[in-house]
Amino acid sequence: MKSNKVITLGICMMATAVAIAQSQGQFPITVVVDGTPLRFNDQQPAKIHDRVLVPLRGIFERLGATVKWDPSTQTVHARRGRRTIDLTIGVLDAAIDGQAAHLDVPASLVGGSTMVPLRFVSEALGASITWNDQQQEADIISPPPIENDRQRPNEGRPTPPRVVPPRSTMDVLAADSVIPFVLNTRLSSENAQAGDSFNATMISENHRRYLGLPEGTLAYGHVQFAKAKRGNDAGVIELRVDKLVTPGGWTLKPEGRLIGLDDKNVNRNPDGSFVAKNSDRNDRVVYTGAGIGAGAGLLLGLSSKRPVEDAAIGGVIGALLGSAVNRGHSNDVQLAPGTEFGFRLHKPLAIGHNLK
Repeated sequence: MKSNKVITLGICMMATAVAIAQSQGQFPITVVVDGTPLRFNDQQPAKIHDRVLVPLRGIFERLGATVKWDPSTQTVHARRGRRTIDLTIGVLDAAIDGQAAHLDVPASLVGGSTMVPLRFVSEALGASITWNDQQQEADIISPPPIENDRQRPNEGRPTPPRVVPPRSTMDVLAADSVIPFVLNTRLSSENAQAGDSFNATMISENHRRYLGLPEGTLAYGHVQFAKAKRGNDAGVIELRVDKLVTPGGWTLKPEGRLIGLDDKNVNRNPDGSFVAKNSDRNDRVVYTGAGIGAGAGLLLGLSSKRPVEDAAIGGVIGALLGSAVNRGHSNDVQLAPGTEFGFRLHKPLAIGHNLK
């Protein structure tokens, strides 16, 4: 009896914490399913005590599961294909296909919605989940299709499930492969702020794919650092790519940095793909307005472990470019839509043969 009271008290405290946090706007969490942000009509996701809690119904139904609520027992019954999930409000133990499963925090009712830990979605449905703490974003990739019960007579043809690349048909893009992109967003060191978002389209020329990535793949990223021109110190912008999203909605999380597409930085293979020429993976790669005319941006690798925010960055750039800076050729960086750049992979990136 005492343990039940403790769990009940914990649920009340958690529900209250969620309500307070969201009323103050402290936890603007985004949930992205197969590349598309998920909108919740009522209760929103929240992060409480290092636990990301999400509305069960909204995500389960988006992933193709049906959800039923039994108010008499405060139990949720969900089904996706032949998989069944049962959990009760305030109880740490759930059941997946009749087998016991354990939640790190119990399901709770907040604003009429059943809130569960984000990781339970992965455990219950087999979805792939990546949490970006910096952006407060959960990226969910749909689980592989589950064989449904046989089609009943007189029913229409069911909607074909999303095809997920089988693990046995994975290609791997090698480290130091370079993916070319063209910028879609206008950016300037005059007014850019750290955290500003941008996107770019992969360049596939006349090919429908580039190293296994389909035509139309987009890169989404943010401004890591921006500094406007001051006196003889040129403007600087550092960009960071966060994810790649294919036209079919698949999200990939590559690790790497920007690189120029000129002959100094890359070699071009016979199949038209690029590979980094040098083994040096610079600690910082920035756009600078030093040594250039107005309305342009020079992509420059800085082999320095000093943070880009350091006041000495002007000296580092000046040393690399020589007398061009001293001639007064220092301007703000102006990156217009259509600016081309490469993204150099620092680690291998696995993709599927049938990625769309």
